[in-house]
Amino acid sequence: MSAADILSDNIQHGTVAGYRAGCTTNHCPASGGISCATMFVRYNGDYGFRRLVDAGATAAELIELDRTRAQAARVEADREPTSQKGERPPVSGKTVRPRRTRTAPPAATSSTARPSRAPRATVVDQELVDRIKGRIAAEQPVGRDLVDTEFIDRVRARIADMQTPPPAPRAARKPRAVRQRRHGTMYQYQLGCRIHEDCPNVAEGSPSCWQVNSAYHREYIANRRANQGAGSRSGTITHGTPTGYQLGCHDRDACPGGTDGITCPDASLAAERRRRRNAGVPARELVDAAPARRHIERLRESGMRIDEIAAAAGIPRNGVATLIYGKYGGGYNGRVPEKITSTNAQKILAV
Repeated sequence: MSAADILSDNIQHGTVAGYRAGCTTNHCPASGGISCATMFVRYNGDYGFRRLVDAGATAAELIELDRTRAQAARVEADREPTSQKGERPPVSGKTVRPRRTRTAPPAATSSTARPSRAPRATVVDQELVDRIKGRIAAEQPVGRDLVDTEFIDRVRARIADMQTPPPAPRAARKPRAVRQRRHGTMYQYQLGCRIHEDCPNVAEGSPSCWQVNSAYHREYIANRRANQGAGSRSGTITHGTPTGYQLGCHDRDACPGGTDGITCPDASLAAERRRRRNAGVPARELVDAAPARRHIERLRESGMRIDEIAAAAGIPRNGVATLIYGKYGGGYNGRVPEKITSTNAQKILAV
């Protein structure tokens, strides 16, 4: 707002309406002495002031009322005792706690006061005092010649006698013997000695940690396969069961089988199939593998390799090679499978 707008007759200065009309600076030309900004702040922050303004009090009346209240407060403060000056006037409806004043500590009386202790004379002070008293008694002058070399040596000797002897030096601790690890053990193998050539036992002609660990595991596997309790507490395996397969009976030809003639590998396979059927996995349809085997032989005669046939059919290489060379491990001993899945058969015949 410009100066011309502030001096306009349309604004009633010294009122809340003047502040709302735009007179928000301290250059308000109010005749009553209260600017529009001050009137607005007090109107919104002082409820009693707001009631007076709403009742129609003028600026001059408000200033006179403030002056009267200030004089009354000064007179009331002069009437209060000195110890209570500076306290806030009590608010109606509130309990005012008495102000705590610090009290000075009681002065020490002759009975409670601690008697002053005379300074204790040292060796040098007492010797000098005796010499000075002797000079004064003999009416001789007291000078620097009181302290001679003999006196200094005697005082030093007395001071040395009064001092406590230095503590005896502590005996040095014996160094701890370094514990030598014994090699050629499984424990040392677990600690990190796992390279045969780096083991110190090799130079001595003894078995290394790696050899001892390997021998232990070979013996463990041999005992397990020989039914000597590696996986069974009783030391025997019940053949023809999935548990027998888990305990090491993996060879169909060597397994004696159960009462129904089923070997441990076949029992484990049947149990796995039942588990899959119970889980909702559909069964695989098996068909004769002879047509797919003959088709692979014709493709090989035409010049295709097994890798190329597997890639063209979209099946693993091992699935094609097994039909030609047979399956090894698990008791198959090179026997070719008689059945394959219908999906693999269709993929091979489609090449």
